[in-house]
Order: sequence, then structure tokens, then C-alpha cells
Amino acid sequence: MTLRTSRATAAFAVSALALLATGCKSKPCGSPCAPEPMAQTPCEPPPCAPAPSPCAPPPCGVPTTRPVARSNALPTPPPMSQPPVVDADSRARLETMKTAVEAKNRRLADLEAQLDSMNAKHAPVAARAGTGNPGAEDAARKLAEELKGIPGAQVMVEGTNTVVIVTDSFGSGSDKLKPNPDVRAARRATSQAMARHPEAKVSVIGHTDSAPITKSTWESNVALSRARAEAVASAMASDGVARDRMRVDGVGPNDPLVSPEKTNSDKAKNRRVEIEFAFGTPPASPSGN
Repeated sequence: MTLRTSRATAAFAVSALALLATGCKSKPCGSPCAPEPMAQTPCEPPPCAPAPSPCAPPPCGVPTTRPVARSNALPTPPPMSQPPVVDADSRARLETMKTAVEAKNRRLADLEAQLDSMNAKHAPVAARAGTGNPGAEDAARKLAEELKGIPGAQVMVEGTNTVVIVTDSFGSGSDKLKPNPDVRAARRATSQAMARHPEAKVSVIGHTDSAPITKSTWESNVALSRARAEAVASAMASDGVARDRMRVDGVGPNDPLVSPEKTNSDKAKNRRVEIEFAFGTPPASPSGN
């Protein structure tokens, strides 16, 4: 009995050891061999998750937003567009047009200077003639219409005065009238106008260019201009008008028609004689006989 019991006990011990060695590996989870999970008390709250560290990186997949740095600098302006490229032909045409415009501007300035000079020259004549005399003004305009278009002369109206300007009448340094058909035609037309208008007071005024007297016998340009006025008055007297109706005077280069004198043509225009017809207040007393 004892021997049989000892054998049974040994066999049971061997079987128990074998079962312990292999039993739980072949059984599924939750078998009696697996340890039981720890039971959680229903009223106990779950443990709180620790607060993330401020230096910890954000979780994966969460977009990050970085603050935009502010700057006090002004915004950079957009680049300026480059000027169009001008080809050589266009540039040459522009230069030609610019030169032409500058030449016209210079010509306009010369004409304005001539007009200012003429206005200044005839201002004393207009002041002498007076204003407010419709009959005298009509007579001056009528004479200007009569003399309009005669060759070799320019005709102007200054208030109650009519002025006939005969340019290029003399050679340089000379008091001899040029044998020019236009000068002769202008002189004769003026003489005929004097005969038609006996009421007009007539003055003959000589002029010179700015060239100084060098080889001439005249002591000054003023003396030369007076001699030229005398020559015209004598020629008109030979046409049949009374010599004593004409006042003779000379102003030399002091009253130019063209200033400055840039060419010989400008000087020729200043070598002239002007015949003034006064229908209002008579001109100053004659300075010649």
C-alpha cells in the first residue's frame, strides 16, 4: 500500500511538472493559466495625462503657425520701366526737327525785336499827332490804302500819321540815291501823294547803319543821315512838290529798323529814308529849308 501510493504520487508530480512546462503555451489568452487583469475601481477617475512641456515639439500632423515679424522699413518700390530705345534714324529726325524749331524761334525773336523797335520809334510821332481826331485818322488810313503795294516801300499808320519807309536807298557811306527802279517808283508815288494831300505836313528823316564813319567825308553818321534826307527831299521837289513843305532831319544809326545787324542785308535795310505825313497836329518846326 505504501509502495503503490509512493509510485502514484511520483507519477502525479511528473505529470504536474510536464503540464506546467507546456500547458500555457498551447492554451489561448484568458485561460486559467494566464494572469488575471487588474480590476479598476468604477468610481476612481482615470489618471490625468501630464501637461506637455512648453519646449516640447508639437504632435505629428498638427500645423504650426509662426508669428510674422513686423518691420518699420518702407516697401521696396517696383523697378522703373526702361525708356524705349530710339534707333539712329529716329534720333536723326528728332535732331533735325529740334534744329528747325530753334531756328524758327530765333527768327520769331528777331521779328519781335524789330516790331518793338518800330513801335518805340514811332511812339513820339503818335504822341505828336494826338488822338481823338477821327477825320485825321481817316485821312491817314486813306493815304496808306493809296500807297499800299507800291514797290520799294513799306507803309505804316501811326494814329493820324502815315509813314512811308524806303529801305536800301543808299550805298554804304554815300548820300547818293541808288538808281534802283523800286526806289524811284516809291519816291514818285510819295510825291504824287503829297500833291493830292496839301493839308498834310511832311517830314523827311534820314537813317544810317551802325558802321562808323572811316573813309567818308562826313564827320558823323548823323550828318550823313541828314544829307540823305536832303537828297530825297530834293528829288521829290524835282517831281513837282514844294520844297518848303518838307521838314528835313537825320538821326544816324540811333533808330535802326533791324537790330542787331547780323548781315549786309540788315545794314542795307537800315540805310533808309522815312517820309511822314501828319494829318493831325503839325510836326515840329522844320530843321531845313
